[in-house]
Amino acid sequence: MAMQFLFSVSPIVEATNDQWFQIVDSKYTDLEGALMDHSVGGYSKPGNSYNIGGKEAFDSGRARVFSLRDATTGEPKITVDVDYGDPERPYVYMFKGPNNTEELGEDYAQLFKFVTENDIEFERGVRGEVREAYEQYRAQAQEGPRVHTLDSMFDVPTEALTQEQRSAWLDEPRD
Repeated sequence: MAMQFLFSVSPIVEATNDQWFQIVDSKYTDLEGALMDHSVGGYSKPGNSYNIGGKEAFDSGRARVFSLRDATTGEPKITVDVDYGDPERPYVYMFKGPNNTEELGEDYAQLFKFVTENDIEFERGVRGEVREAYEQYRAQAQEGPRVHTLDSMFDVPTEALTQEQRSAWLDEPRD
């Protein structure tokens, strides 16, 4: 990964062709904000600047900022601002793509997977199409992977099958 955009970040999770990082120094939220053209840089300053509580909230750990970075260039693709005011129930305070947008295209799946796997509440304050897309993602994740066959009119949740049944189902010759 290119080193030019990896100042004061800590790797969290590898994603398909990308990697999640946590920004660990409040002054580097300015760099994230400049690269993404949004307000996350407010965490480098005292007071509340369109965020949970400015530098104080960041330095105390209440506010944590995560960034999905391109694995080749290191450039940020999504910034996620998480409120850990209640450590048992952290939630996404705000997320932004480039140019202060919530239009993430194919990267929504990476965001949804990240918050789900890290037990971060996403629904609070999220509305419209993004909420619907997240609810669909969660429903599919709860159903588990599906086995689809051309000659079958039904799907079988693969987690409901034993390994032997799964192998037989997938390897069974079809006419």
